[in-house]
Amino acid sequence: MATIPLTLADVAYDIQINQLPNWIRAVEDMTMRSGFLYPRLSQQGGIVREPGAYEDIWKIKVRLPEVRPMVNHQGLSFQPTQSEIQCRTQLRAMETTESMSMMDQWINSGPNALRKMVNDKGNDLRKAMTKAFMGDVWLSGSSAGRTDRYEGIETGLGSGTVVVADKIAKPDGSYANQATDVATNGGYWSSDLGTPNNAALANDWPDGSGDDSYDCTSPILVNTGSTSWGTGSNSHRVNLFRACSQAQVWLTQLRGGDGAPDLCACDAWSFQGLRESQEAKLRLVNENPSAIDIGLPGYKGAVNLDGMTIYPDFYCPTSTCYMMSTSKIVVKTALPSGQLFETRGPIEVPQLAFSSVWALFTYGNFRFKSFAHIAKLYPYATA
Repeated sequence: MATIPLTLADVAYDIQINQLPNWIRAVEDMTMRSGFLYPRLSQQGGIVREPGAYEDIWKIKVRLPEVRPMVNHQGLSFQPTQSEIQCRTQLRAMETTESMSMMDQWINSGPNALRKMVNDKGNDLRKAMTKAFMGDVWLSGSSAGRTDRYEGIETGLGSGTVVVADKIAKPDGSYANQATDVATNGGYWSSDLGTPNNAALANDWPDGSGDDSYDCTSPILVNTGSTSWGTGSNSHRVNLFRACSQAQVWLTQLRGGDGAPDLCACDAWSFQGLRESQEAKLRLVNENPSAIDIGLPGYKGAVNLDGMTIYPDFYCPTSTCYMMSTSKIVVKTALPSGQLFETRGPIEVPQLAFSSVWALFTYGNFRFKSFAHIAKLYPYATA
């Protein structure tokens, strides 16, 4: 039997009733950017659940008992060692909300609805809060306009004196009620290597040797705009690879063990400059093995430098890189449920013509166990 050809009206009806709804139901999410640190902390158990508190308090050990020569027949001296200092940050709360009017729910109900919009509300709130975390982890929680936000990494990275010849800037900030400047807790550092890495410090740090207490809360602020990197340039992008390599050595020798850096996050402009300066060598670099070896998410296109992942992060500030040990960073949640997020809704509100409302909350803060495990790479002085 011959097939009866479809009329134009039949084709239009089929598209409108059968095919079009399937196309529209599939929504491509274009709201999320590339951020890696917060998802990785979540994956590797970096969320600390301590419900019910006003502030976060932890201690760090800054010195050990003194070791002295023993003299025959001489009495021993017994004195207690003040080995620990206390860190404390206030816990902070954030919220995000959504609503849907009763009339919109009527319109978006039944078999004729192309998409059940109401189903997206809770998921969108979680996405919004996660996206805020990915950005806030890099930002200061003490700068103007942000004193009620989570305290990100920039909170403790204040800098002091630096000139173009200096490889590092002098740490000069505070975090968790502790100053980040060197020698805040006493201690000595050598000055045997000639030209200091920072003229204002006038010693070898972070090279050389010294006491544990000297730099127990101090980040390494690497000046990528220095003329002392041996590249013949004071350009941030030109010097970045050498600065990354040096900062990795500094953090590894000063912190050791699990304090050695495993991640270096860069803004995309800096990261591409690093790739271009090492273009020939990049062809020989193996794919980042983190996803296979330790069960954590890898990052396509990352550079692996002696076991440390260097990767671009959309939320990193311009011309800035952060090197760290992720085992020394956690997300603290103090919600009674012990969860990172807590939701309310949908709840009908008579005062809003029985619209349904949703809310999602978080209560906690980031905890950087000590800023001594962190290096920031930035062109502090270029002229």
